[in-house]
Amino acid sequence: MAAKDKRTTEQVLQHHLQALMAQDLEAIVDDYADNAVLITAAGISRGKSGVRDTYKAVLGMVAPETQANMKIVSQQIADDYALMLWTELPLVTFGADSFHIQNGKIVMQAAAVEMKT
Repeated sequence: MAAKDKRTTEQVLQHHLQALMAQDLEAIVDDYADNAVLITAAGISRGKSGVRDTYKAVLGMVAPETQANMKIVSQQIADDYALMLWTELPLVTFGADSFHIQNGKIVMQAAAVEMKT
């Protein structure tokens, strides 16, 4: 079993946030299982290629200085499951992500975002 397979849910989330803040697309994608499902209001992405396409679009919409304003409002973890509430002002007034993590990889993420209009 590889070292990444031994990561806890909290460790996976911490790495995921670090990769997001660094806008490191490949590090973001590496946190996902090969058969991952990512559910957003825009649709459902499957597998690493779908996750890559989704995050490539997301990173293209968010300036690094805006991403630096990301604040975790609440994070709840129950074994392989997690819920993260966050803001990224002034662009995102509310964000919620739920995760299912197995063997050190994200197998499912559902995300909802309210953006300032």
